Amino acid sequence: MRIIVPVILTFIMTITAYTADEEKQVTYSTHAEKKKGELEALLENKKVKPRYEECLEKQKTNTSINLADCIWNQLDDQTKKEIRDNMQSSTEPSRTTDSDTPEREPASEKNEKEQKNVKKYEGLSLGTLDTGTTDPAIKKLKKYLHERLEKAMYGDLTSKERKIVDHEKFLALYKTQLGKNIISGLSSYCIEANLITDINKSYESPVFYGDFLIPVDETTRKTNRVKNIRNLTTFQETGDGSVNKVYKAWEKCVGSIKSVCYLEAPYNTSAKKPEPYQKQRACQITQFLKEHRQNLIASTKLEGDIIRFRSKRESVQLQTGMEHYTGRGDDEKTLDEITNYSSGEIDKVYGEKMREVSKEFHEKCVEGKDKEECQKYLTNSKTRKKLDKHISEYELRKKVMQEKINKIGANGDKKELQKYLEEEGYSAEEVEKMMKADTQALAKMISARYENERKAVIESYRDYMDKHSTTEEEIKLADNAPDMKKIKDLSTELSEKPEHYKQMLHFSNIISGFLKVDDGSGNKRRNTSAMFAEIENSDRAPSSSDESSMVDIKKISDALKNAGISRTDPEDDNEKHADTVQLEVKVINKAILNYDVPSPPPDSSNP
Repeated sequence: MRIIVPVILTFIMTITAYTADEEKQVTYSTHAEKKKGELEALLENKKVKPRYEECLEKQKTNTSINLADCIWNQLDDQTKKEIRDNMQSSTEPSRTTDSDTPEREPASEKNEKEQKNVKKYEGLSLGTLDTGTTDPAIKKLKKYLHERLEKAMYGDLTSKERKIVDHEKFLALYKTQLGKNIISGLSSYCIEANLITDINKSYESPVFYGDFLIPVDETTRKTNRVKNIRNLTTFQETGDGSVNKVYKAWEKCVGSIKSVCYLEAPYNTSAKKPEPYQKQRACQITQFLKEHRQNLIASTKLEGDIIRFRSKRESVQLQTGMEHYTGRGDDEKTLDEITNYSSGEIDKVYGEKMREVSKEFHEKCVEGKDKEECQKYLTNSKTRKKLDKHISEYELRKKVMQEKINKIGANGDKKELQKYLEEEGYSAEEVEKMMKADTQALAKMISARYENERKAVIESYRDYMDKHSTTEEEIKLADNAPDMKKIKDLSTELSEKPEHYKQMLHFSNIISGFLKVDDGSGNKRRNTSAMFAEIENSDRAPSSSDESSMVDIKKISDALKNAGISRTDPEDDNEKHADTVQLEVKVINKAILNYDVPSPPPDSSNP
């Protein structure tokens, strides 16, 4: 059985996550559920649609009107309640017995179980806004990754001897890719900040999130990207040995992302507030992390289901000539190696095609003024209206979710607050501790954070559409027309995409090798396979034409050797090498998305 598309799509998600202006192009789509028992598309709801149309008219004369707020405020209380109550889903299948028939449970236990498994908050998908798949560079990358994965796991598909890959391996592969995506997403943000203002400054000095402000000016962001990459060769001796200064700054930058999105300043209350661009980027990454967290939660649960299933079944008997992919056999790539993608490797696929696309767009659209070619990346007003409706649908869903969260605090509903925290993946012990603190303050914090994130993400979608659409029914291609300026800007954006993504992946691969994660046994260790796969890529040699944007290979190699950081050889430690370091939900919650909950008051019964 081949179940490889989700893994490929998971990798491609990092391209759209790494910067607001570098998403796939052309169209937006929204997953508006139509299935029985699920929430209908809100804007088509007979009670909502008239309010939507009224608010659209109001917005024509007052552009500051927020559609979601306008619609929601005009609905009656009963309609609001119906919409809030309908926004939930149950994803838990019925339990089965060894005979594979549904197991009967007492009605009371069944109702309690079903209620517990209903997803109401973070575990509930509100649909997504995503660009279409018409980008030829993305199509080429998807095809390449598909073939690469098939070859690694199945071998030569024309051979008579075939391998099979069980669901457990695919799940491990998926979780491995999720972890690497998270690191790439975080790196895509921090690479644009000025991580080290003074190369001689100790990273132990106090750091405020104001130190990691991302400039609006693209030229300065380019300078920061190159500077951060070149500084990767800088290490500092400490009591714990030699540490990479850029990585230590990266850690603090990562910890500041939620503060920028939520406009909180745990490090310095007087720190300068971020520009709208940075706030949008921070909230995009925050949402990206939340989505990955939910995927990790679902994957971990499925892992447990598979283990329980296997405990009741005998091992699968293979047909003659068939064998299992193990990730540890002769000439087999490990799961970690399969999910390692060097910047040079991806650039030969995605970058090469994007350069071709960029050249064609410039020749046909900018110079040739071919309207059909221009419309691939600059939509007209008619198409823009359809896309705006998709965004409005998504925005209203987010607004309804915010109202559900607001109700928790307004009603002081501890049971619902607990449900929310559980869906976020906090452990029972963590939830218990949080519930002993000021739950009303915690609920208000959650609501305020959600509001900041919601507004910033929607603003980023609308800003993106402003850059990629015209107010005219037909694109105006006169040299002095406003549309022509947008087209030239888009041409520049397309031409810079390959280098930007190559820099991000290069930086992320090296940074990942410094990260220490608990291996599940209480021991912290590094996974340096992606780091060394990147360093060993010959296309990235300092003598190449893009030397200024890549780390000096000899310097980083020597620095890693001096710091005692080396690549684990699978022949020396096959078992350890095969099991990649995975970022678990608790790591995301604690290090990145955590709530700064005060310690509970002392137990008066036990002084």
